[in-house]
Amino acid sequence: MKKKGNFRHAISVHFRGVKELHRVSPRFFPLLTFYQLFSAITPYITIFFSAKILKELAMQRRDSVLWGW
Repeated sequence: MKKKGNFRHAISVHFRGVKELHRVSPRFFPLLTFYQLFSAITPYITIFFSAKILKELAMQRRDSVLWGW
C-alpha cells in the first residue's frame, strides 16, 4: 500500500513544476494571467452593453443612439 504524501510535499512539487515551466517559457504565466482575467471580465462587458441597449429601448428609443452601437 502506498504511503500518502503530506500537503507540504505536494506544494513543493507544484512549486518546482512552476519554476521549471517559468525557466522554459518565461512569458507563459503573464500571458496565462492576462487570458484568465480577460475571460473573467468578458461576460460582464456583454451584460453591461446589453443593459445599455435595453435601457435605451425601454426609455427614449433614440434611433441615433441605437444605431450607434
